[in-house]
Amino acid sequence: LVDLRGRTEATGHAVVYMDITSEEQKTLGDFPVVLNLSTGLFLIPPRNNVLKVARHTFGYINPVKINNALPPSPKDKRVSFIASQPYTSRNDSSNPLPIEADQDLRRALKDLCPVRGLEDRPWKEARICWYSDTRDGEWLIDYHPNYRGLFIATGDSGHGYKFLPNIGEKIVDVMQGQGGELGDKWRWRDIQDDGVGRETDGVYKGLITEDGSRGGRPLVLCDELAKGKTPLGESKAKL
Repeated sequence: LVDLRGRTEATGHAVVYMDITSEEQKTLGDFPVVLNLSTGLFLIPPRNNVLKVARHTFGYINPVKINNALPPSPKDKRVSFIASQPYTSRNDSSNPLPIEADQDLRRALKDLCPVRGLEDRPWKEARICWYSDTRDGEWLIDYHPNYRGLFIATGDSGHGYKFLPNIGEKIVDVMQGQGGELGDKWRWRDIQDDGVGRETDGVYKGLITEDGSRGGRPLVLCDELAKGKTPLGESKAKL
């Protein structure tokens, strides 16, 4: 693990899938992607009778103690620190969804979907999708300035999947010193020491991605899970 505090941060975002009928598939199949920019809630047109509902927000952070991260410079000693790290099925095989996320995603179905009553059905699958967020929503693709030969390619800010067809070529361009305008945009930059991505006096200050696409509010995952979990397949009462 490389110490990238203040540059990138792991944030989690709720994603669920729901089985629908063939008739509902026919109704929603040509439905466009619908996104509420105020809340970050969105619906993806279904395929094979499965509907996807998700939330693109400032997300959950999961501050935990990191013991063996590479320090900022070879001259520095390795020290433990607090940073946000993905929390996945490896941490909890039940892969629960916080109650607030369950309620919010069901609200999306009620508010955004033309098929009535879907908000009361159980989920087929639920997960927390983890981003590597940066401050401005741009990638961080560059050589580490203090470690010769160490190349960093991260900072998808929630858009990694859609870049799969071409991001590899761009990474190679930057590695070979031919990044051009994109390489300049994605370069390693000096950042202000504003406490972002660090714990101060017992309070963790999360990184906020100000790219104009986020809704909702930042949340701490362990705090939300402590308020209650929604096991996969459990339906909820009507909103």
